[in-house]
Amino acid sequence: MSISSTTVDTDKIPGLLGARIGRIIVGLVLAIVAGVMIFIIKGSNIEASGNVGPFVSLFVAALFALAPLLACFAQTISVDRRNKKLDGMIIPKIKTTQYFQIAKGALASVQPASVSQPDFVVPMILFAVIIVFCSLISFMALFWPNDFAPKSTLLGGLYVLQDGITVDKIKTYQSGTLVVSAIAFVGAYLALFNRLLNQINNNDIYPISFHYFSVWLITAMVLAAVMRHFAEVFGIKENAVLLAIALAIGAVPAPFFTAFIHWAFGKLNISGDKDDPNRSSMPTNLNLLMIDGLANEKIDRLAELEISDAQVLSCQNPFMLWVRLPYDLGLIVDWIAQAQLYVCLREEGFRKARSLQIGDIHKFVSVLSDSNAAPDLCGELGLKASYVAPLLASLNGNPCFVRLREVVQAMLPDRSDRHDTALDAGPAPPVIQIPSPATSTQMETAQPNG
Repeated sequence: MSISSTTVDTDKIPGLLGARIGRIIVGLVLAIVAGVMIFIIKGSNIEASGNVGPFVSLFVAALFALAPLLACFAQTISVDRRNKKLDGMIIPKIKTTQYFQIAKGALASVQPASVSQPDFVVPMILFAVIIVFCSLISFMALFWPNDFAPKSTLLGGLYVLQDGITVDKIKTYQSGTLVVSAIAFVGAYLALFNRLLNQINNNDIYPISFHYFSVWLITAMVLAAVMRHFAEVFGIKENAVLLAIALAIGAVPAPFFTAFIHWAFGKLNISGDKDDPNRSSMPTNLNLLMIDGLANEKIDRLAELEISDAQVLSCQNPFMLWVRLPYDLGLIVDWIAQAQLYVCLREEGFRKARSLQIGDIHKFVSVLSDSNAAPDLCGELGLKASYVAPLLASLNGNPCFVRLREVVQAMLPDRSDRHDTALDAGPAPPVIQIPSPATSTQMETAQPNG
């Protein structure tokens, strides 16, 4: 008894430590908010009101640094809920399927992003420090304009090295560069915070991700400052245009840096690029709207899980989606089966098959395996009869289809468990055997007559 209780207590230590650190961080934020509010309320005189801006900027910097760290705590709760939902499955046969075992193993291997995890401590703290530093530079430095008088290489560039330039012009130019960098910082922060939430939602967050986010912030601010110095080369003189470009640079710094490199290579007549494929040669977009039951709101929900088209949906583990979505397991399995048929037949073939009451991959295989029905189906879809055996063999070698078929068969109740005489009347439905590609005899039996 003592050994088991000790084990349980030891397992709870990381969770308790993470919760305790979370409470400390939340308490710190609330204390800063309360202090700022008290200062603003009591600071009614002119001298105090002049310090409100820096204090608010300090609060914003602390909030910017703590928000990503607090968001990471949600991943631990999410993983626990998914495990409980899988453990609540009451059908024993489903628990023996490959997809179910894969889902259990995938969730067991997830390491939530938390300061209680040793691998995440240094990257998360460094990320928070860089956010505070960039925030203070972006917001608080604007309250001390005299600090812009000394010439700065990054803020002033070559402009401040001109002869006869006045101190006021140096202040104006360098403060303008800081404003552009501040806008780029805000754009970068919003973009990376959205990226962070997506990665947390999809269990795709690793310690290196925080280092990548740190470099993203610094790169965005530096690129925005450099852009401001050579903006006149492109004829950009309007302040509003500069701010819009700075915001875009912050949101996606890599494409702007790549575009600049391509522009420079073009000027030097150096090119290592290849021509893009012709649009007529590119595959069509397998839109999820082709799937029955998928409306825009459900498609948006799938997009949160990085499922953008039917090709991606056709390869999904239904249990991984079931624990993340508020939909029935049977409905999710049906969506995946439809997507697999859509990928197999494409738009025109999928439309024709659906008009023949063949709406998913399992019905398609059932009809195609029937020697009497296969020729008619091939005629409707424009397929040659000789394609039947190789097509069935390729599906039998497709892991996504085989595992999904296993789940579907496990979801069906045994005939011995049925008590409905109406359902039991008549012969038992045939069991579909898909030919193996390694056995030519089986392929010949699947070949339609004539």
